[in-house]
Amino acid sequence: MILFLPLLACLVNDVPPPQRTIALTFDDLPNGGAPMPIDALESMTRKLLGALESAKAPAIGFVNESKLEVEGEQVRRTAVLRMWLDAGFPLGNHTYSHPDINSTSLLIYQEDVLKGEGVTRQLMEEKGLKLEWFRHPFTHTGADAQTKENLDTFLKRKGYRVAPFTIENSDYVFQAVYARALQRNDDALAAKVRAEYLAYNDRMTAWFERLSVDTLGEEIPQILLVHANQLNADVMPEMLSRLKQRGYRFVSLDEATKDRNYTRLDGYVGKSGPSWLHRWAMAVNKPNRMRDEPDPPAWVIDAYKEPR
Repeated sequence: MILFLPLLACLVNDVPPPQRTIALTFDDLPNGGAPMPIDALESMTRKLLGALESAKAPAIGFVNESKLEVEGEQVRRTAVLRMWLDAGFPLGNHTYSHPDINSTSLLIYQEDVLKGEGVTRQLMEEKGLKLEWFRHPFTHTGADAQTKENLDTFLKRKGYRVAPFTIENSDYVFQAVYARALQRNDDALAAKVRAEYLAYNDRMTAWFERLSVDTLGEEIPQILLVHANQLNADVMPEMLSRLKQRGYRFVSLDEATKDRNYTRLDGYVGKSGPSWLHRWAMAVNKPNRMRDEPDPPAWVIDAYKEPR
């Protein structure tokens, strides 16, 4: 509750909220989680992009090109990526098949990066854009220092900039429960998941705002990591509205990372994929706060773990 007091004070006293900026990034295009039927995928994408356009919120989508290769649907699934570009949202490389650097040889991982740029690079070039952003699957960057350094060198040599993030909200956990609710036509459960997810996103946003101040002495432009999925499509108007109420202005990933703090050393080496706020804290020997992050509600985690 303490985390929300500054915002509540602003609302009660009619004081404008702090001026903040945030970049929105979406992983696992054309969609996160289990593959969606093409009609549903197109509908979900239109809804998600429509919400972003209405809010005038820049965004970037990170592509796994293996998800385009559904027999008889390659053209339509590729067209879903064009929908992002036609709406003014650039694309980035998220590898071809979403391998984990923790369990994949560096050579095979590098081959997957290159395989994952063919269609995406062509689509970007059709719009006169350069493919330059890369996000690691699972945001795992290397379990040991040598692997991390070698991978960083490879990505730089190929012209990529690593896309950091500062806020995440375990949306894939909520999405799995939400998808089952929709499949069962359980409207009450679906509504409960949406409400819990929005509340948890509020909580995580506030938590990382505090971590930014504790770590860097100031709030920096935040970067939100979520996935292209039905849950985010359905709640995006409300999520963006809540971020605006917190004082956020939406900016591109490029603009957010121009802040001087994004030149700081990533001090994390290990098997997890933490926020860059944690990585910067470790670089300057500040306490490791990774275990302090709030978890999703227990009932959501329990439902997520239920056999599919």
